Amino acid sequence: AKEAELETASAKTLRVETELKKQKLLTSEMRKENKELHQDNTQLQASYSDTLNKVQTVSNEMDDLTQEVKALSEEKVSLEATIDAANEEMADMTLKYEIASEELADLKAEFDEVVTSVEGEAGRVPR
Repeated sequence: AKEAELETASAKTLRVETELKKQKLLTSEMRKENKELHQDNTQLQASYSDTLNKVQTVSNEMDDLTQEVKALSEEKVSLEATIDAANEEMADMTLKYEIASEELADLKAEFDEVVTSVEGEAGRVPR
């Protein structure tokens, strides 16, 4: 009976030792997997940080471009106002030129009349 108990105890011990080896192996595999996951996580965090920096850089560049567009838009409005003023001045000058041309034509006609009159009085042949 003692031998049977001994064999049973020995078999139980063997089962426990086998189970303990399995647990140690599982624990070792889990530690290895955990280490790999930790490395992956570290790489992902670095990649995320890098991407975040790139996004911030692009955002800053977009802000700069927005400011440039705003400045160019203001400059465009200013140039359009200058062009409008120049066009108005040109219209005024054109009107003055037309008036001056009419006055010149009137003066020339008067001059021609005076010349014709003077020539007629002098007994010359009119032009």
